[in-house]
Amino acid sequence: MPKDKMVKTGYLVVRADNAETVKEIIREEAIKNNGYVKSENQSYIESANPRDENQKVYSLNIKVPIQHFDGLIEALSTNIGEIETRDIQVSGRNYTDNTICSIDINITDKTEAEKEPKTFGGKSLAAIESGWDVITSIFLFLLPLWPVFLIGGIGYYFYKKKKNNNIPNQDSH
Repeated sequence: MPKDKMVKTGYLVVRADNAETVKEIIREEAIKNNGYVKSENQSYIESANPRDENQKVYSLNIKVPIQHFDGLIEALSTNIGEIETRDIQVSGRNYTDNTICSIDINITDKTEAEKEPKTFGGKSLAAIESGWDVITSIFLFLLPLWPVFLIGGIGYYFYKKKKNNNIPNQDSH
């Protein structure tokens, strides 16, 4: 066994229209390159907009022989879409066949904000939805203040009633 054995590690962050499909493409590419998925994790990121669904995130750890590492990275780079982060590190200097290397991949679905409408109708609908969101936000902001409005209304009622009682009757002249 040579000392200072060369090992490669990779880290990819992918943003995709459909994370489930991209995950399956990654599995197929790993198998084509004599690799395998060692671990897989699915989690959710809570959406900032309560009407949107939570964002799905897949984390995959792939093991692949060193002689197929570069081929797998290239295949993934060309087949899976938008790669946000690509980090490859090499440690050691002595190349040895069948050294097992690791690639960690995080796949997230694109959010609705990133899936911008292209047509006039789609943009118009998005503008209407945005306007409705503003109206809803204003209403939800004012809703907790109902006691202030109630007390103010009662105070205004008694103020007007007292003001009307203080006006002298003009028919007595």
